[in-house]
This record gives sequence, structure tokens and C-alpha cells, in this order.
Amino acid sequence: MDTTLRKLPVLASPRLLPAACPPALFLFPSLSMTIDDFTGFARSLAEETAPILRQHFADPGLRIDRKDDASPVTAADRAIEDLVRRRIRAAFPGEGILGEEEGLETGSASNSWILDPIDGTRSFAAGCPLFATLLGYLENGRPRFGAVFNPLLDLFCVGDGRTTRIDGREARIRTGVPLPEATLLTTDLFSAQRHQDGAAFEALLREAGMVRTWGDCFGYMLLVRGGADVMLDPIMNAWDLLPLVPILEGAGVVLSDWQGGDCTQGTSLVAASPDLHPTIIRRLNPASG
Repeated sequence: MDTTLRKLPVLASPRLLPAACPPALFLFPSLSMTIDDFTGFARSLAEETAPILRQHFADPGLRIDRKDDASPVTAADRAIEDLVRRRIRAAFPGEGILGEEEGLETGSASNSWILDPIDGTRSFAAGCPLFATLLGYLENGRPRFGAVFNPLLDLFCVGDGRTTRIDGREARIRTGVPLPEATLLTTDLFSAQRHQDGAAFEALLREAGMVRTWGDCFGYMLLVRGGADVMLDPIMNAWDLLPLVPILEGAGVVLSDWQGGDCTQGTSLVAASPDLHPTIIRRLNPASG
């Protein structure tokens, strides 16, 4: 998860459908994407990217390069993003694409896609399975659908802001857990010191019942499954954050940026149960009263 945020612009013009596309893809007869359309397309991508992940996961010879911002990238990241982009272009010509590895590809349509080929590249490269591919669909610049998938864990999660399903079963965050008994997750224990009020963050950690770094997108999956109560990321990119929004909201998670504002316009994420979210924001921002 690097720290250079780029926003996908709102683009305008009707979508044009392809005359034909590869057998693994779907043709969509309607100009309005449905959750079934999105789910089918995302599932086809999960199946196609699985061999790439299996080839490179836990490979001691996997080369890890450093991008300009010092974040890691591997051949698997690049191959997955290239595949997903090609499939989107074939099925949805004219729609924009923003991805972590290849940046922004503008389109002529009002709807667009956003993806992180491997969210948790450091984990993937180390042979730790706490990673996944993130795919988001934006309508007029706002997150409409989101998917998280890791074929190595048989994980497939999709949400539309109203309902979230993991492997076909509806998922909801647990409620009624007080902070002294809550499980709080974060990706990096030291990131808040660099990007937010580090002292307030550390004080909050001491209040929580259990703190773990089961981070990146995997932490948010634990949240929607009812296995955790709070997930915090003090710095995020658009491709890390926006695909998660419909999933988290569909599972009843309350979202904001670090200061309590609209996370879709920010560069951080506080995700928690409805019971805990107001308390978490107050603890993270004691100077705000």
C-alpha cells in the first residue's frame, strides 16, 4: 500500500458495447450495470487470475522491484493488472480504468473501473496469504460495486452498498462489542506516526481488547465476516480504498476518513461497527474535542 493517491475523474458519454468479446467474458445488454453483471464479471476475472497467483505465490525466486515511491511490485502484480485491463477494454470499451501499476486510462463513458491487482504485495511476496485483488466499479465517480477475491483462499466477496456476500453468503459486521473487548486491526503499527496523530493512535490501541496487524484488504474481510470490530488505515490510495466502500457499507460497517469525513474524498479509512465508530473518531482526534 503506497502513499500516492490519484483520483479517477468523472467522465461523461454513453457506454458502447462490444460486438464480441472473449468466451470467458460476458456481454451486457443494458447500459446500467447490475450487481449480477458485476459479480459474474468479477468471478470470471478471479478464475482467470488464479493461475498467475499460484505460479508466483511463495516462489523464493520471485523478483521484487521498487517503484518510484519505494512500494514493491512483482511480475504477478503486473500480469494481473494487464489481464484485467484487457478484459475490461473488451467488455466495456469507453470506460476509464485506474490501476495501481499502470495508472489512469481515461475513457469516454460516465462509468469507470478501479483496481489493485494485489492488495498486500509485501504479504504475497513473503508467502503470506493475507492479500487479494480489489476491483471496483464507479458510477459518476462514486463507488457502486466492489469485489475482493483471493482464489488461493477460495475467497470471493462482492458488495453493492446494500448487501455484501462472501462466497455466496450474506455478511454483516458484529455489533454490541465494547472497546475494551473489541478486536482492532491495522495494516502497519507505525504508519499513523507518519501520517496522523500517532500519540492518539497509540492510546487507542491500549484501550482495545485485542490489536492485530491482520491488515490490507484482509482486515476488512474479517470486519464484514464478524471476526473483528475496527480496521484502521491512516494512509490509503484510491485503488486501495474505493473498491472496499460498497462491500463495507453493504455489511453495515460505518466508514469515514481519519477525521470523520467522507472517506471517498480522503486518503485514510476508519471502518468500525456502528457502536464503536463515533468513539474511535473521538479517540483518534482528541484535539477536535
